[in-house]
Amino acid sequence: MIRVLLADDHNLVRKGIFLLLNEAVDIEVVGEADNCDEAVRKTHQLQPDIVLMDLSFPTGRSGFSAIRDIQQQYPNIGIIVLTMYDDQQYVHQAASMGVKGYLLKNGDKDQLIQAIRSVYNGQIYYKTLFPLETIKSWTTTVITDGSLLSFREKEIVRMTALGYTNRQIASILTISVKTVENHKYNAMTKLNIKTRQQLINYPMKNLLELTN
Repeated sequence: MIRVLLADDHNLVRKGIFLLLNEAVDIEVVGEADNCDEAVRKTHQLQPDIVLMDLSFPTGRSGFSAIRDIQQQYPNIGIIVLTMYDDQQYVHQAASMGVKGYLLKNGDKDQLIQAIRSVYNGQIYYKTLFPLETIKSWTTTVITDGSLLSFREKEIVRMTALGYTNRQIASILTISVKTVENHKYNAMTKLNIKTRQQLINYPMKNLLELTN
């Protein structure tokens, strides 16, 4: 039996997926989470085989953040992104982090079940606009300029690109606005970026692994 944890902030989405997966004789939904922290906590408690992870949560912490935490603690657990985003930035980031599955929410039930079975068996299963060979190449992409940034600088650049203000970033990360400004200045200096708009566009243009 393949044990699955569902992580999505929409209750109706989770219930719908639960009902779909319940039809498969070899899949069992063992838990649900509506935010990133709960997803990591329940992964620890339940030890599922697969985590089905959304990317967008209202708390400001992205699904990529929870994916990173789960991968660090439980590298053998398969992760499948289930999202509405088919942008190259998101698919590339997932592939570069080693995420084995990536599906869109407008896909069908058969794709979802096949993805779970495939990732459980160690295979890669992506249903996006991008060819599988391209996705496989992204799993070995070497990050250059981005490696100059510290973990906190990457964190702040990513959140800036997502539209958060300095004050919002400070509140989410529990640091001062001045500290955010200092990290942002240091990141811009390292990347030879002059304006805030260039900083916002940088992750999109260069496809850096800017995880939370």
